Amino acid sequence: SNHLELGDPYFESFYKMLPEIKEQTRELYNIDGANYPVATIIDSGREITTNYYRYIQCTSGLYARLYWWAYLYTQDKKFLKERAYPVMKECSKFYEGYMSMDDQGKYCIYPSWSPEQGPLFTKNPTMDIALIKALLKGTIEASQILSVDEKERKGWQEILDNLPEYPVKDKMFLDSDSVDSHIPLCHPSLLSPIFPADEIGVDSPQWSIAVNTLNQIMGSAVRRAFVSEDSWNDSFTWPWLACVAARLGLGDKASEFLYNLGVNQFLKPNGFFSLWACTILSAEEKRREVIVDKGFGVWVSTTREGRERQPVFLESGSGFINAIDEMLLQSYDGIIRLFPAIPASWKRVRVAGLRAVGGFLVCSEFNQSEVKYVSVESLAGYKCQVISPWPDQGIRVRDLTAKEEVEFEKHAGKVIFDTLKGHLYILERVNQPIDSFPMKAITGRKRSKPRKWFNHKGQAIYLGKPR
Repeated sequence: SNHLELGDPYFESFYKMLPEIKEQTRELYNIDGANYPVATIIDSGREITTNYYRYIQCTSGLYARLYWWAYLYTQDKKFLKERAYPVMKECSKFYEGYMSMDDQGKYCIYPSWSPEQGPLFTKNPTMDIALIKALLKGTIEASQILSVDEKERKGWQEILDNLPEYPVKDKMFLDSDSVDSHIPLCHPSLLSPIFPADEIGVDSPQWSIAVNTLNQIMGSAVRRAFVSEDSWNDSFTWPWLACVAARLGLGDKASEFLYNLGVNQFLKPNGFFSLWACTILSAEEKRREVIVDKGFGVWVSTTREGRERQPVFLESGSGFINAIDEMLLQSYDGIIRLFPAIPASWKRVRVAGLRAVGGFLVCSEFNQSEVKYVSVESLAGYKCQVISPWPDQGIRVRDLTAKEEVEFEKHAGKVIFDTLKGHLYILERVNQPIDSFPMKAITGRKRSKPRKWFNHKGQAIYLGKPR
């Protein structure tokens, strides 16, 4: 969303933890590298993870993923050298030391645990394999960019070439190699190859398996809110599901997760999303709805009126934004796709300044299924690839900074052209150039009333309190 400064506390915190994390990894595993645990003391990185949660092994791949993303979207080599690569390298070294080769000649990760689901001592959770694969790919590419660690790079490549396939049954991903059927799920972890590992998208051979898994996964969810009997009463990491749906080009489904589930069930008047429904229950309601009908144990506290309630946990508001961004623009494989997952109800959409992999800022407008134009600002001067919004029409690329047309290549539906750092480019149709559209300055206005949205039942949902 072009607010990379919001990531700085994250990047600095986990980088500063690195020495302590490496020392802990040697103490606990007797191997080199960095295994970031599930829970740490923020100042030092000292592990405070309890009991079986210490078997979750996907965390280093997940934490390092954000460092690599930051580089991909900025092409900031100083950040890559000083912050991202040191973390990525040590995380890769941990997996190199932890993984072993099985009887089929494939590297496996064992023991592990797919977060909060499946058998405790799990072999090859789908989430682990997806994030390890993404980490190794990024670390190898980073070492090539920085011209370092050639010897280590060969070892990482050898592991990458011999990772197992994702387990599949009934044309659906399984949660791990340790299960031979579809198990109850607390998290949609088996969708990790799609997001955040960025391996599967609309053009992928496994697209149909991914879509089928997403379509069926809600039936396996065991984390359900208890505020209604409606089919959309699930707290099953809905921002993650929306990101996956968007990545697969399913705009209407992404919208369902965002609005019918997220906004309807979990958005609160202060603008935060709750992890749970956070409803207040009477003792009788709790007994009936939670213990008898639903079978849930639940943390409770008592209000002054003697009513019990579940405490508040925050869900990721950034996950909501991330899903919206994925619906508007995707570039996870270095190819810019405009409006890849727009719901049928979204008739007109404008985007400005959205970041794309390769160091680009993108602006465009979508009106009644038609893309008007595409502008690309190049921050690093690399080659740009854009899926053509007008495959059957004559197009041109103009460098607005240099005031000249730019030569481009058409290949497999893509428009490919070289860029110069700091220059602004326009992709447009020859018969409808950007100059033919009216110009309008977008301004804001002060709101006098809270925002109001109507859910699928026609009920009004407010963001803010009516005055």
